[in-house]
Amino acid sequence: MCNQAPQFTNDMDGLILGENTRVGTEVYELSGFDPEGSPVKFQIQGTDKLSVDEVTGRVTLVKPLDYEVCNNNNNNVVVVEGQGCILP
Repeated sequence: MCNQAPQFTNDMDGLILGENTRVGTEVYELSGFDPEGSPVKFQIQGTDKLSVDEVTGRVTLVKPLDYEVCNNNNNNVVVVEGQGCILP
């Protein structure tokens, strides 16, 4: 049965990064689970400054932060079922 959405056990809510954070730095590790036991994958949307490894959930800074250019770097992290789900 595939009716319950995957859930975060550790998301990036409230994460604040300093402008001096170096590109290439791992800044967070997302974690989550699927109630039915399927593997999960992680995604990040709304930014080109961060990248997430879809399997491990490790979030890395891939472009410099510049708060004079943009002081609102809101993004959306997503946890999805890794193998998909076919409903009857």
